[in-house]
Amino acid sequence: MDEFNQEHINNYIATENTHFRCVLRKVSELKEMFETLKEALKNTTIKFIKPSDPDNPDSGGMTINAFDKRTRALIKSKTYCMAFEDYYIEDNEYSIGVDIKKFATKIKQASNNDTIIMYLDKDKTDELYFVFWNPSGFHDKQKLKLMNIPEDVITIPESQFDCMLNIKSEIFHQYIKNSSSSTDKIAISFIDTKERPNTIIFSDPKPYNGGSERVLSDKTEGVTITKTNKKDTEIIIRNVYKIKNLIIFCKMKTPYVSLFLTSKYPLIVNYNMEEFGYLVLILPPDPSDVDKIADDDEDDIDKDDEDEDEDEDDEVEGIKNLCIEEEEEEEEEDEEEYV
Repeated sequence: MDEFNQEHINNYIATENTHFRCVLRKVSELKEMFETLKEALKNTTIKFIKPSDPDNPDSGGMTINAFDKRTRALIKSKTYCMAFEDYYIEDNEYSIGVDIKKFATKIKQASNNDTIIMYLDKDKTDELYFVFWNPSGFHDKQKLKLMNIPEDVITIPESQFDCMLNIKSEIFHQYIKNSSSSTDKIAISFIDTKERPNTIIFSDPKPYNGGSERVLSDKTEGVTITKTNKKDTEIIIRNVYKIKNLIIFCKMKTPYVSLFLTSKYPLIVNYNMEEFGYLVLILPPDPSDVDKIADDDEDDIDKDDEDEDEDEDDEVEGIKNLCIEEEEEEEEEDEEEYV
């Protein structure tokens, strides 16, 4: 069998006439990412960024930053430069607008043994070209019509999280799937008190539904809980999220998933695909439950520093509105048009 090399690239494309080109052998990881994204997004912008620091794996690469107005969630994905066999971009960055389902359909045609070449020709900037090369010598060439889509400008305020849960994806996904048959929401709680230290609880926010409850601790196999609250400081966090916004990410096959929790702050769900990249979901709490949870928390925990709490509430409110503001901006935009 033939080994893929630079000569193959030169055989299929005029390299000197491309705005960008990238060669990828990790086909199964790319399929996994876009099979998930197509369930969450319709049209979006993919940005190719030239690496500024060769020693930093997070520098450059293929990125997506998008707002899903259906779920009011922010979605971030990245494929590192080091995941590509060859990665070239003429300018510092180049953005293309795509129909995610059509993009996913194109790459699904490649087998997991193929090498994928993606490139944009300077003479045909309204189409993205794919070449699927197989070690047997067979190759297939496809093209995708690009779209004119305004890029989402997303800035996430920095925040100190109270808890990070690292859990086997199989455990998390199984609970989400099982719960979806009896409820449309999930409550995720972090409790660190003298009576119940370092505990995570997945539960139905409406107990009378008869839904299940899953209690995890740092003694649970496949679970690591990292907390940031000071020693001897008790904390209770409980946020409610819609299951339909989480279940679409159950297609991800990473061994572990990380959840970052803070009271009344969007849930951060991070799928680390190791050397390939990552996929992150930033999901706000269900609006109908936020106020109720806030009232419950006040009953459970004494407030010692009221002035400090007021400042934190202002910051949390601004972060909570981040997703809502993105939705309003998107609704004001004109419909996307094909180039």
